[in-house]
Amino acid sequence: MAKDGSWFSPEHTLHDGRFHVTCAKYKQEESFDDYWAALDFLSRAASPRWRCPDEAGRWCLKPANSWDRKTRQEIETLIKQTDE
Repeated sequence: MAKDGSWFSPEHTLHDGRFHVTCAKYKQEESFDDYWAALDFLSRAASPRWRCPDEAGRWCLKPANSWDRKTRQEIETLIKQTDE
């Protein structure tokens, strides 16, 4: 979760259809085709960040400041919706 209440969601793929995540410590962005692989990366990162749109539609990095558990079913439902 970011301070503004947003979270790393399956809906956060860039125009290339990939998830863009980074660890602030290494300052190198990684991209993944698979949401679960990107989430695994974030869960192990010391300072996890992900790209998502801001209010103006610009893709910016959001730093995580806490974790909020979601069920696998919630996530799978969102993945199916984004695939349609």
